[in-house]
Amino acid sequence: NDFVPENIDTIPQINLSFKKYYKHSFKNYVIYGLVDSANLKQGYWVIQDVKSNLTYKGSYVNNLPEDWWQVISGNTLICAGHYEQNKKQGYWAYLQLGQNKTSKYVNYKSDTLSGLAREFTSDSILISDGYYSKGLKNGYWKFYSVVGIIKEQGNYFDNHKSGWWR
Repeated sequence: NDFVPENIDTIPQINLSFKKYYKHSFKNYVIYGLVDSANLKQGYWVIQDVKSNLTYKGSYVNNLPEDWWQVISGNTLICAGHYEQNKKQGYWAYLQLGQNKTSKYVNYKSDTLSGLAREFTSDSILISDGYYSKGLKNGYWKFYSVVGIIKEQGNYFDNHKSGWWR
């Protein structure tokens, strides 16, 4: 580009050439990815927990998680979301395994639950929706039966039911 800063000599030079491909095994984990010349994790990394069969996949920038991350159990995606500056940000999805299989879709703002949250059965039937503010249930929430009929609704204030509930 044509843009050149006026004081180009005052900009610190950082050597980010990749030092090596890193692979390490310890206890129940196998970890691999790239490190730069300062020994900081950069780019795509995979962390496998051999004992629990969980695999974490995502990117690092200067040793901190950044961009999209996934958690996989066997061949099933159980969590996915976005990091910005080492904090959960925006839309995240969670799949609950086990007897009561559900999926949750939530929003984060600077690593704190904030905004719309929804939970569904394994058959994609909505079973709850409502809002978080500052990490707590705040505002109007609805809870549905497994056939999609509203069974309870009302307001929350700081994770506690508030006012009249129907």
